[in-house]
Amino acid sequence: MEGENSANAINREIMLSIEYTINCLSSNMGELSLYNEYVKSYMAMADDVHIVAPPPSKRDRVAELTWHTQSNGHPVRNPVGIRNKGCGMHKRLNNMDIMLQLVLLKI
Repeated sequence: MEGENSANAINREIMLSIEYTINCLSSNMGELSLYNEYVKSYMAMADDVHIVAPPPSKRDRVAELTWHTQSNGHPVRNPVGIRNKGCGMHKRLNNMDIMLQLVLLKI
């Protein structure tokens, strides 16, 4: 936030100085055209200096969206088996005595 405020303050100072210079040179057309050429050449120099950064990777974009900036080095692995059912008996009990014994053991 502080860097943004300082950048805005510098932008305001530059705009005010350019406005002041143009107002002072508005009466002299020759000096104003020289200043215009100077500003255009300075803009061309700034365009040449501009460095194009490579596009962010997919991992960086996802990290920015999820606010997860640090990788912990532990990859997430898929589970080995699917366990989406209950932990009940897998066999069908035909005998009522065995079923009662199992129910009584759980109590």
